[in-house]
Amino acid sequence: MPRDPFSDESVEADIDESKKEYLKSIDAPYFFDRMLTKVLVYQPEDPILFFKQFVMDTQAGKDTSVEGEYSPKIMEDTVYVRRHNITAIINTWLEDLLRDRPTNYLAYHLNWLNNYRR
Repeated sequence: MPRDPFSDESVEADIDESKKEYLKSIDAPYFFDRMLTKVLVYQPEDPILFFKQFVMDTQAGKDTSVEGEYSPKIMEDTVYVRRHNITAIINTWLEDLLRDRPTNYLAYHLNWLNNYRR
């Protein structure tokens, strides 16, 4: 069963210390948390396009925070995540990120999303 990236027991729980240090060094937990919160708030029809825009906004230094307080809509969010295969996308993305460990991680994210095959 795929891991739920929204739970406290994320992919990070199973990775070795050097990988954890890499993720922390590029602020990946914060980046993915902001991005996933935002995708759940807006629930775009094309999450990959939404992720690309998020990365480009981050590169440009734009504010990518969610306005107001996010209130999870458990059932609606779960349906959205399943319908768009968000868990598998994020798991694959993180696995590739940890395998490649790029220094320019924002460019890497954009490249990864541009090459993502649905």
